[in-house]
Amino acid sequence: MRWLLLSWVLVWGCGDSAAVVSAAPLDTQAPAADTASQDLAAGAEVAQIVDTCTGCTGGDAASPGEFLAPCGSGEDCFSGFCVPTDRKTGASVCTKECISDCPDGWGCKATSIGADLVTLCVPDVDSLCAKCTSSAECGVDNACLALEGGRCGAACSASAPCPEGYACETLDGIPKPQCVPSHGSCICAADTDYENDELNCGKCGVVCEYANAVPLCKGANCFMHSCADGWVDLDLKPETGCEYECTPDPSVPVDWPDAGGKDSDCDGIDGDIEFAVFVAPDGVDVGNVLGDLAFPFKSVKKGLEFAASTEGRLMVLVSKGTYTQQLKVVSGINLYGGFDRADAWARNPVVNETIVRWDAVDKGAVRTVIADGVNDPTTLDGITFEAASNPVPSGSSIAVHVLHGSAGLTISNCRLVAGSGGVGVDGKSGGPGQGGNDGSKGVEGIDDSCKPDKLIEGGEGGKNPCVSGEAHGGKGGSSGWGGATSCSFLDTVGCVFSGCDGRRDAGTGASGLGGSGGGGGAGGPPEAVGEVGKPGGLGAPGEEGLRGTRIGNVNADNIWYPTGAGDGKVGLHGTGGGG
Repeated sequence: MRWLLLSWVLVWGCGDSAAVVSAAPLDTQAPAADTASQDLAAGAEVAQIVDTCTGCTGGDAASPGEFLAPCGSGEDCFSGFCVPTDRKTGASVCTKECISDCPDGWGCKATSIGADLVTLCVPDVDSLCAKCTSSAECGVDNACLALEGGRCGAACSASAPCPEGYACETLDGIPKPQCVPSHGSCICAADTDYENDELNCGKCGVVCEYANAVPLCKGANCFMHSCADGWVDLDLKPETGCEYECTPDPSVPVDWPDAGGKDSDCDGIDGDIEFAVFVAPDGVDVGNVLGDLAFPFKSVKKGLEFAASTEGRLMVLVSKGTYTQQLKVVSGINLYGGFDRADAWARNPVVNETIVRWDAVDKGAVRTVIADGVNDPTTLDGITFEAASNPVPSGSSIAVHVLHGSAGLTISNCRLVAGSGGVGVDGKSGGPGQGGNDGSKGVEGIDDSCKPDKLIEGGEGGKNPCVSGEAHGGKGGSSGWGGATSCSFLDTVGCVFSGCDGRRDAGTGASGLGGSGGGGGAGGPPEAVGEVGKPGGLGAPGEEGLRGTRIGNVNADNIWYPTGAGDGKVGLHGTGGGG
């Protein structure tokens, strides 16, 4: 005789429920091949059914190994048999062989061990709807149903009907009919409203749930009813719930971009999508009839034109980048820069620099922005406007040209950069001054008193009064006396003191006056005419013309231009020649 570890499954009444029985080694001739170890853990949570037997534990009265004493396997029991008593906890107790002497809540059930038939006291524990992963966990002839993650059925027949609330159904792939919940769930109550229950929408366990939102079950389908306070469904996708944290400000009719970046209407941007036209460097102008977040225009000019021609568009929102074009402000259409299309149109004018630049000459000036007669409230904000240097002489470079009042225009948080104006033209050179007149001929020296010591002066130079001052000839040279060696008796008549000895040579003529006058002529030999005086010099250059001023003027096109430089002054008159 050999000792063998045996385990088997017993089937008992009360709806043919099953229990797993674990047996200890028995003195039997049954071959080992006829037995198998089936110590199985009991099931778990079951709704709407009682799965713990009454009178299944002996408490302190049962000593280890005796009937009703707790056990883990048949080896813990004197009878060699251990049966489960609680499907939730997996608790088991020792049982005993019986004829009909089992306590209340127990039945005397017969089973076979190889060729032997054994009757044991088995608790009336129901595994119906218990969790399971295989049919072996549910008992003899009971199947693990593909219901709510795996639930035990119970074999049923005309003689072993299902309990109330369950239907006996024949299922594909399962040999015997099984008790199945009539309302389709082991978890949900029979009166569950699958049409309108957010926790069991359509079927048991289907929960309607949306992030930061109130769910709704209607017609057995889940819907997102509304967002929780402080949250917005920005992408309009129920599967993401209400993903944008924001509280609308009903007191703000239009959300204008502001320095604080507040999204007052909770549309996802600092601005108002409903009233906006969008522009980005990678946008499209040709054929674009939307100009929205997804399909922006490429040029600011096109965005302004579209806004002006489309009712209800009050603002043009421009993504960062450089735009080379001249803009004409449209009265009532506001222009804001500093956005970033790649970052969901987030706005930060300091980081997302938006530049509008222009370099062509228009009416003699380089003008990037022209604001002409802007009377309706109109704002330019968060943009750098640059005008290139002007190559035209005396031409202006103007970043923003405001004219004809434009009292409605506001320029805020912008940077205006003008280039250099055109170089000024030189004034004309002054004309040459008039030539000075020659001086008159000096008076000849003569002996009118036979007094050798007397000096006889030369004649006065010629006069030429000028606007810029005098310019006349120099005085003639003085006369001299002849020497005795070269005079005749007649030459010396009247000279009673010194005969013919000369006492004076002829003097040099004086220089002319007026600037750099010419030098006087040298004196002649005795009793001879002196040399002619030298010509007068050139007049002094005229004064420089006046420089242009910063005040300037405005022309017929309302474009400023600087005051021109003055011409050079006329040169001074030439000076007189010497006597």
